[in-house]
Amino acid sequence: MVRACSSSNPNPATKPLRTAAAGCLLLTVLLSGKLYAPSPAIADPVQQLDVEPESISNPIELSSETIDSLRTLLYQKLNDGEDSAALVLLDRLQLLQPVEPEWKFLAARLHNEMGDTESSRRIYEEILAADPLPFEALFENAVLMDRCGEHAAALQRLESALEAADSEKSARDVKLILAQVKFLQKDVEEALEIYKELVREDPKDYRPWFC
Repeated sequence: MVRACSSSNPNPATKPLRTAAAGCLLLTVLLSGKLYAPSPAIADPVQQLDVEPESISNPIELSSETIDSLRTLLYQKLNDGEDSAALVLLDRLQLLQPVEPEWKFLAARLHNEMGDTESSRRIYEEILAADPLPFEALFENAVLMDRCGEHAAALQRLESALEAADSEKSARDVKLILAQVKFLQKDVEEALEIYKELVREDPKDYRPWFC
């Protein structure tokens, strides 16, 4: 069961979506080495469209061209700070493409920015139930758990993910998240030990140096 929590402070580990819509989530990039970028269909954030959320009455019948238009409009709304309209579009896009991870990740981030941590965590848990190792979901969910006071549970979740890691890269990703969460919990000495271990294992991996 996902535990709800509230805070007057935004998640310090999450970059605002209206910025992420045009680029990437900075901390995720530094830790994972991956650049989140919009698809070519949304490269022009100021492109004018005739599609509005209110006009979408039967999403199942929408064409692929309309999906592209919705995607473009979604990022426009995010860039403009129109969070409620963006959520409407995300709901429609998830109906159209329920297995598309982009919509789930965006919805989770947006709910978190709007202060709805319970919905954000529920979406991340859905993602992790299908695959326990996606970097962003694992990282963001662990940070949210820690912010909700579930400090030990957050660490246990990461330890379980580490045991489930099926490759060296996956294991390193989990260790990076584990070190970051320990740092957030003010266990700086243990966090530094993990970073040092990661550097010894692979000196070419620049990510620990940014943490």
